[in-house]
Amino acid sequence: MNRTINIEQCQGYIWKSDADKPQVFNGCACNLVLDDSANPFVLEAMLYDAQTQDSYMIKYVDGRHLIQEYNLFNKFDDVTEISVLPNRMEGIPELKLKQFWKKTPDKLCNGFETLTPAEIVFAGFKKVGE
Repeated sequence: MNRTINIEQCQGYIWKSDADKPQVFNGCACNLVLDDSANPFVLEAMLYDAQTQDSYMIKYVDGRHLIQEYNLFNKFDDVTEISVLPNRMEGIPELKLKQFWKKTPDKLCNGFETLTPAEIVFAGFKKVGE
């Protein structure tokens, strides 16, 4: 599979298989070409386009790139923002993730709807003091 992702003002990172730390993008252009047969390959990437609110989460598994693509505009009503510490990303205080919840009927609650985790999506970097 070949796929190209272009983001003009990208927040995120790309970690290649031959690198000891990720390539970080903080407001600059990102042009990522994913080729399953390439070596070195993209081991992991999380990219966010604040203009379009598109988020890309990429993992390399069993010889191919798995891409989860989300548009965060009007995603779900119930959302929790989560912050996690980055690994080997100088100058980046925290990663922003959004935990989305969905309402599902629960047999243990007499059929009433309860919130259950739906997905966690990358939403850029937290700014210092945010």
